[in-house]
Amino acid sequence: MRILYTLIISTVLIGCEPQITDKSAGKWYGENPPQLSGQKFKIGSDQAAEMVVKVILNFADMDKNEIIIESMADSVNFYSPEGYQKLDMTTTETLASFQEPYDSIKRSVVSAVPLTFGESSINMVDVVFRERRFKDGEVNRRRVFERFWVNSNGKISTIAIFPSDVVPNN
Repeated sequence: MRILYTLIISTVLIGCEPQITDKSAGKWYGENPPQLSGQKFKIGSDQAAEMVVKVILNFADMDKNEIIIESMADSVNFYSPEGYQKLDMTTTETLASFQEPYDSIKRSVVSAVPLTFGESSINMVDVVFRERRFKDGEVNRRRVFERFWVNSNGKISTIAIFPSDVVPNN
């Protein structure tokens, strides 16, 4: 009888153990890259999201380009409203050229969501932030959505930027 009670209690305890599932949702609709077409999204790496947020904030600091370079692949694909560029990220000169037009930059991160596909070790981090760029006493405010691709080596390999100017009264 004692064995029966132990067996019943063990079965109940094992049955109550939380089940960990790999939940997926949505899907990649694009055909570029073709290996992702139709793949479902899953939550990605928190470390990738934290690294990307640090890069975003360090870029605004303007004195931490050496630290940013450590998080970048040697070559980064960069997509912006102005078009596509392949950026050499082996030196800080590329970052400095993006910062040069401004006296200072202030950024406030709103959200960072890491995503991945299937069994992939590649993470995509979607980040939304607010930015104020200062130059000669003028302020340019904008909301920005950026998508960072973090490769299997944990380095940023692609950045796509989707800025939106903010109307002064917003």
